[in-house]
Amino acid sequence: MFKSVNLSTAIKWMAKGKWWLAALAALLLFILLMLRGCSEDSQAKSYLVARDNAWHPVNVWGKDRDLQGFTDELLRAIGEEEKIRIEIVATSTDAMMTGLDRGDYSAMLAFIQPNSTNRQKYVFSNPFFLIGPVLVVTNTFLQHNSIPPHKQIKLLDMQGKVVGIQSGITLNFSNKDSFFFLQPYDNIITGLEDVSNNRIDGFILNAIPAYTYVQSYFANSLRVATSPFSSEGLRLIADIDQEGDALIEHFNHGLQVIKDKGVYDVLLAKWSLFNADL
Repeated sequence: MFKSVNLSTAIKWMAKGKWWLAALAALLLFILLMLRGCSEDSQAKSYLVARDNAWHPVNVWGKDRDLQGFTDELLRAIGEEEKIRIEIVATSTDAMMTGLDRGDYSAMLAFIQPNSTNRQKYVFSNPFFLIGPVLVVTNTFLQHNSIPPHKQIKLLDMQGKVVGIQSGITLNFSNKDSFFFLQPYDNIITGLEDVSNNRIDGFILNAIPAYTYVQSYFANSLRVATSPFSSEGLRLIADIDQEGDALIEHFNHGLQVIKDKGVYDVLLAKWSLFNADL
């Protein structure tokens, strides 16, 4: 009886006063649309991703909940773009890695960096939140060296300068890049104050504390002037198999799409984070 019912038919019934037929047709149309949506959703590939909400062993400087919210929404946005379902489950770092190896999870979110050893076992996504060392300088340094305020500094700009560096940071510069003097600092605040007071020309420290201090205590005097000197950052990591390869391919493609659409930067701003890739 209702096989050929459509919106125009329902409107005709309403015009003739057949309200019960119009209402029944609308209900059937709603049910069909719901069934279609459920069918499409059930056909989407599902992935279970593990995450340590404390981000051990990286010190995220109190931004653990911001990173949780950011990664929740980031993976949801990527899933919508790629027509896949990604569910995040919280666990510890040790349990996360054990569970991935056991097949309990499709992948894990972690600050684990790829190397020749772990690449034999895992496939890594592109980094999507960089935390490696960056260079901080004063705003007046940029003015004196005719560097536009939003332009990234080149190491050549630091030739002959004295640059402080946070103790424990290792830089992989070639000999041709080592034309400035490095002065180690155990205390980050002391190093940044020395830059601000022109006792040294710049200070190298990890990105999270750099942006934390530059955007607060030193907002009027200092700025981050480079992208990180390493690719250290947050990644999605999966086993090397057909499912893992497909998930990482989806993730990398979806990540680029939401970056192109501006969604990535919106999410960073929403969760009070930063894009260190200048």
